[in-house]
Amino acid sequence: MNEQYNPLHNRNSAGVDSFGESQVMFAQCFIAPERIGELEELRPLHLSYIRESLAVIRFAGVAESELEPYQQICYFLGVDSVAEAESFVRHDPYYPCYERVDIVPFTQKFPRIKHAG
Repeated sequence: MNEQYNPLHNRNSAGVDSFGESQVMFAQCFIAPERIGELEELRPLHLSYIRESLAVIRFAGVAESELEPYQQICYFLGVDSVAEAESFVRHDPYYPCYERVDIVPFTQKFPRIKHAG
């Protein structure tokens, strides 16, 4: 893959995050059960990637149960398209451990957000 993901692509010329102007995409990354053991080894690279990408990550976390840890890694991304969200996920060092990734546009309905203006 020749394209390079730029986690700062959603910053304006003043370096200010432009979340108000971008869409939010929900990326649900399902971890292959046979690859869970690889996450620990990849964790330092993954955390570095997350720190570099804070400009586009609205919030993120893990969907898991006590019996089945690390079932899914979920991201809410402030990007303009599904393609940009796919690029974000493909560049995540955890990507080889994902057996499936679902990405859909997300619209927050509750709690209501009051916009200035």
